[in-house]
Amino acid sequence: MNKPLLNKVLIVCLLVIWAFVGYSIVNRFLDVAPINSVSEFTSSKKLNPVDSKDSFVLNNLNRDPFLDSYITTEVETSSPMDSKTTYANPPAATTWPNIKYYGFVKNETSKIPLILLKIDNKMKRLRRGTTSENLTVDAIYKDSVVISHGKQTRTFPRQ
Repeated sequence: MNKPLLNKVLIVCLLVIWAFVGYSIVNRFLDVAPINSVSEFTSSKKLNPVDSKDSFVLNNLNRDPFLDSYITTEVETSSPMDSKTTYANPPAATTWPNIKYYGFVKNETSKIPLILLKIDNKMKRLRRGTTSENLTVDAIYKDSVVISHGKQTRTFPRQ
């Protein structure tokens, strides 16, 4: 088929399709049918959606499906009057001295850095693992230092 004839046929088909689409859209808005009859809902059933309870009892499962074994549970019965709870005394809170971390200095010959701490307004130079006034330096970082005092450990940021 030659090209001009094909173009004309396709344009006519396109116009027919768009005419059908336009007619269906316009027809929906203009053609409103009046409602002639309204039926009332009459039923002998109640409108309550839950007529009866659908419940059942679940028994404890004693079989483990993964291990294919049975689980036995023992129930301990004890009266609250028989059991006496003893409370351990809380450990005495250790008082930490006033500590400020000012940074560290690393020497070319030594691999362990030397930190500058101010403990109760006294400047101290300590290395990792050393102890001063019951304070042990555990770890040294660029922005903080980890110090332990007895069993407690704290991290102090650089000032």
